[in-house]
Amino acid sequence: MLKFLTILRVGMKAIARNKLRSTLTALGIIIGVACVIAMIAVGGGAQAAVQAQINSLGSNFLMIFPGVATQSGARIFTGQSTITEDDVAAVRTECPAVAYVSPSVRSAGQIVSSNGNWGTAVQGVGVEWPFVRSWNVEKGSFFGDSEVRSAAKVAVLGATVANALFPDGNAVDQMIRIKNIPFKVIGVLETKGGSTMGQDQDDTVIAPYTSVMKLLKRTTKIDMFMASAVSRDAVAEAQTQIEALLRQRHRLQPGQDSDFMIRSQQEIAQTADQTSRQMSALHRAGCRDLPVPRLEAAVADRAFSDRDPPCLRVLRRDRDLLRVLSCPEGLTPGSHRSPPLRVVVCCQLSVFEAQD
Repeated sequence: MLKFLTILRVGMKAIARNKLRSTLTALGIIIGVACVIAMIAVGGGAQAAVQAQINSLGSNFLMIFPGVATQSGARIFTGQSTITEDDVAAVRTECPAVAYVSPSVRSAGQIVSSNGNWGTAVQGVGVEWPFVRSWNVEKGSFFGDSEVRSAAKVAVLGATVANALFPDGNAVDQMIRIKNIPFKVIGVLETKGGSTMGQDQDDTVIAPYTSVMKLLKRTTKIDMFMASAVSRDAVAEAQTQIEALLRQRHRLQPGQDSDFMIRSQQEIAQTADQTSRQMSALHRAGCRDLPVPRLEAAVADRAFSDRDPPCLRVLRRDRDLLRVLSCPEGLTPGSHRSPPLRVVVCCQLSVFEAQD
């Protein structure tokens, strides 16, 4: 305790005698710590932004296509759907690695409004489709369970279709006709941009899958369904669970080919992982390579005597240790000291330096 009080008293006296030097030393430490904090915050924010953009492409969703058969050794689409709405409901309730599920029925046609017409694809989906695709509604709202159960004549427009049919921007609550069937526009999706294949994702119309099945396609079968895993790391587990469940429900024997096909966004997921690793490596390298004052000059060739205060005799005894902490040459290959440790040692030596 006495040693600590002696060191504290000597340090305070040194700071009081050398106000300018102490102020500049404190200012240097404050600026250095602030730079570290700012760089960590900027790096973390940039990494989060990149990850959010990649995740918006759909790095954790699966597409399950029905009607796959093996002919002459090749797996092809037969055009006959073997997946039912009950299969989709079973995946939603019995696969813990799956977060959201949405049936999908595709059609195409000419969309006619009071201001013009536009040919595009019409997607019939479920209420969880925005969560599967990470796609929010910019104006209006998305349809709910009641509209799906009643096969309501409602639609949500992509940004490209909304701009083509309603240039004034007032698409919500307007009426459009799809294959001469009137639909009410209840929302407009936010701009998504092009896909990885260069397709305009905003050139689409979204409606309840029951409405597309009954009114536009006049069928009782769904074309496919999409599932979203609870996380990007759980995609493989979700795919395994879906495959096992569908094989059980379709009564397929061991060794028998599945009558469905599962496709994942593996390329996007790999890009996300690679980007995350690169951002983390850049972040670590930036923190490690920040310029830190070297202490060797502060402790090298100092002449200390027995008349020096106890704190300076401690410094003389630990001079070699301080030199190792301050000099990269004294570190083992591949190792490094964190900037906070060096700053503490610098601050301690600054007090001792002021004693002279």
